[in-house]
Amino acid sequence: MDDFTTNIILGSILGTLIVIFTVKALITRHNIPYFIFSFVFMASGAGFFIYMRLFFSHVPDTVLIPIELMFFGISMFFNYLFLESLQTFTRLRIPFTFTFIFLIIQQFCLNMVIFIPRSSSTISVTFFWFVADVSYNVLGIITNLLVGMPFYIRNFQRSRKISALILAIAFSFSALGFISLFLADTFWFFSIFPVFQAFIFNMGNLLPIIGFITIIIVYILDIHYFYQIPSDLFVLMVTDNENEDRIVFQSKYENSPEIQSKVDKSLPNLLESINRVFRDTYLAKTSVRIFMNEEVSMIREMGKRYSAVIVSTSGSRIMISALRRFLKEFEVHFKATKPPVPEMNSTSKLNSDTKLNSDSEIRNSSSDNIEFYHSSTFLDQAVAIVIANFPFLMNKKH
Repeated sequence: MDDFTTNIILGSILGTLIVIFTVKALITRHNIPYFIFSFVFMASGAGFFIYMRLFFSHVPDTVLIPIELMFFGISMFFNYLFLESLQTFTRLRIPFTFTFIFLIIQQFCLNMVIFIPRSSSTISVTFFWFVADVSYNVLGIITNLLVGMPFYIRNFQRSRKISALILAIAFSFSALGFISLFLADTFWFFSIFPVFQAFIFNMGNLLPIIGFITIIIVYILDIHYFYQIPSDLFVLMVTDNENEDRIVFQSKYENSPEIQSKVDKSLPNLLESINRVFRDTYLAKTSVRIFMNEEVSMIREMGKRYSAVIVSTSGSRIMISALRRFLKEFEVHFKATKPPVPEMNSTSKLNSDTKLNSDSEIRNSSSDNIEFYHSSTFLDQAVAIVIANFPFLMNKKH
């Protein structure tokens, strides 16, 4: 199969899947830019090659293929940024530095391949091709083998969801593909094992495509899975901005009773004390949003009337997005009336006696804030951060 036919197939499949995913993301109001950019750049690379072949046939493949690979390199870098946003608030210094360096090397070498005169030494062109290919392969290995696959394996171990298992396999396929391409390019450059070069090269091209297509299909079928991260969630709390001691909504989880017994009184007072220090001492006009150490992360999102807080073992940018979505839905739901204040040990708290996945429990619940929690679009669109990722919420005994 020649390059033109391959790009038509790749561009058609990815283009169709991207349109479907984008429409679904807009409908459900998901904001996952890195993920979308990753696949848009990949499809754009194939689309660029097809367009140039059809309308500018005089442009040689020695120009078209390097430009297409530039798109692919940027696509892989956005894929890394997407995976990073699922795991942390900040940059993962070592992986980010290496992926960025290899991206720059790839882009530079491909430009050299394009602009080096054809009359110059072919050794120079070959060398830049090799370095560009190896840089792209290492970028793919870091993203898929060292970041993506371990993350979804941890997620599967925690949630036992089939989506996590499929994504882990998809990233392993992509990683194996880039390892194959690395070997094929090395064999080609050093002129060794010529018998195996074609087979390894074809396998290296095929496996990442299978992996990428599988990834986007999984997220099309389960778009809310973006919010599933392998983290213990201790509490989700909403307080009144006018009186931060007033807890208007709270969910508690049975996996950490020793924390639950303390969080009622300590958390609102802690937040108010810290914010008072920043306002009074440092004249800060906004509230502190993130508190964290190596063991616990606390994320706070401020709304017009209420504030929402999540306390977990780890946090990420995607968790901030989910919390913001939840608070927005909460304020819209209680725009006209205030939610009832939950009482201690009442059904307004999510405890081990509350089955979150039970429709009958939702219908029979007498508390407005529990009813909201189950029926809100937060449950439909961002539920994974609170429920689906955490098996202990499903009335499990530990």
